[in-house]
Amino acid sequence: MKKNLFLIFLVSFSLIIMIIGGCGSNNPPTASATPTNTALNTPTPSATSTVSPSPSTSPVTTIYSNGKNDGYITKSWLDQNTLDTNSEQIKLGGTHTIGTHLSTWDFTKVFLEFDLSQLSNKKIKTAKLVLCSFGKTNYPAKLGNLYLDWLDYAALEKNDFDLKAFESVTIDLKPWSIDPNFKYEVVEITTLITNVLKSNKNSCQLRLRREKNYLNNEANYDIWYSGDAQQNRQPRLVITY
Repeated sequence: MKKNLFLIFLVSFSLIIMIIGGCGSNNPPTASATPTNTALNTPTPSATSTVSPSPSTSPVTTIYSNGKNDGYITKSWLDQNTLDTNSEQIKLGGTHTIGTHLSTWDFTKVFLEFDLSQLSNKKIKTAKLVLCSFGKTNYPAKLGNLYLDWLDYAALEKNDFDLKAFESVTIDLKPWSIDPNFKYEVVEITTLITNVLKSNKNSCQLRLRREKNYLNNEANYDIWYSGDAQQNRQPRLVITY
C-alpha cells in the first residue's frame, strides 16, 4: 500500500511541475505558417506602336494654256467665221434674234492649246482641265451636252471651227474651290490626255462645244478667262504622275 501511495505521489508531482512550467512561458506556441499559393503575375506585353505611313504625294505639274493659240471662233448666219485670239475672255454658246423681217443667229466654240513637252516619257495618274469662270449669259446648260474634242492644228484659224476631232468626250464641269476669290470649274480628262501622250505629240489642242448651237430668240453663253488673262485665271491642265 505504501508503494501505491508513492506512485500516486510521483504522478501528482509530475503533473504539478508540467502545469507550472506551461504557465511560466510568456511565448505562446507558434503555429506553423500555412503555405499559400501566390499567383504569378503574367507580364502584359507592351502595345506595339504602329506608325501609319504618310500618304505618298504625287508630283503635280500645272500647264497653262497658250494665249497666242487659244480663243474662240464665231459662226454667223451669214456663214462667216470670226476668230478672236486676243481677248481675255472666251465664250461658248449662241444667240438667236427674231427680227421683223429677218432672223439672225451666231454661235461660238472655244479652243485651247497646251504644251505637253514636259510630260514626255512620263506616265500620268490624273489630268484635270480647270477653267476660271468670268460669268454666264442666261442658261447655257439649255444648249445641251458639253463636248470636249481633241484636235490637231498648227496655228488656230477660222476654218478650224469644224475641224474633225481625233477623239470627243462628253464632260460635266464641276465647281472647284481652289481660290475663294474666283469661281473655278474642273473636269477630269485623264484618258484623253493619256491618249494624246501616247500619240507622241508635244502639244494638245482642245475644243469646247455645245450639243445645240442656239435656241430660238435666246442668248446663252458660258464665259471663261482665256490664256491672255492673268495667270491665276488662265485655263490650265493639272497633272499628277
